[in-house]
Amino acid sequence: AATEGEPVSISSGDLEMTLMKQSPEALATQTTTVGKFTIPPLRGLVSDETRRRLQACTEDGIGMQHTKWPRNPFAYAGPNSSANLSDIEGMQSSCCELDQDEVQSMDLKMCGEVLKVEDLDENITFNLQVPRRQNDTEDFYETRICQYFDESAQEWTTRGCIVVEATDEYITCSCNHLSSFTAAYGTFTSIVEAAV
Repeated sequence: AATEGEPVSISSGDLEMTLMKQSPEALATQTTTVGKFTIPPLRGLVSDETRRRLQACTEDGIGMQHTKWPRNPFAYAGPNSSANLSDIEGMQSSCCELDQDEVQSMDLKMCGEVLKVEDLDENITFNLQVPRRQNDTEDFYETRICQYFDESAQEWTTRGCIVVEATDEYITCSCNHLSSFTAAYGTFTSIVEAAV
């Protein structure tokens, strides 16, 4: 059995999981790291109504599960994102191709129920290993964006997520909710105007 607050890592083939149990009080007051996710204090995560509904439950604590999937578990929704890139003057954008190999999920559960974690005051941050595919030039610019899978809409979207750092090897995402995440690649290419 795992000790509260101590992560346990499990892997099988390319599937990697990190599990941890934390008390609601600790989650409300401490920053917690599970796998590649840094979760700020989640004040009000377990509402009084949820506590009353779950009182019959014998579990003490909230289970935290980070999963790094070997392949996109939402591939049935298609390989593209619903995201749009903002225009840059003189550049044409093309958006967005999902990275099918870097899908990560982060869930919190209590008494067998997934706890909704959304509209946070302080964002959750995490890294996605999505290396650059091509270097930027004067006529070409690659961008990588953070995506999450919206299970209601059955699509990948950027709502509530931004990139806060990008290196040649990874991006750091900052999101106001928990879900399943990946990155998408987009490009900007120069529009060559014909001389009149």
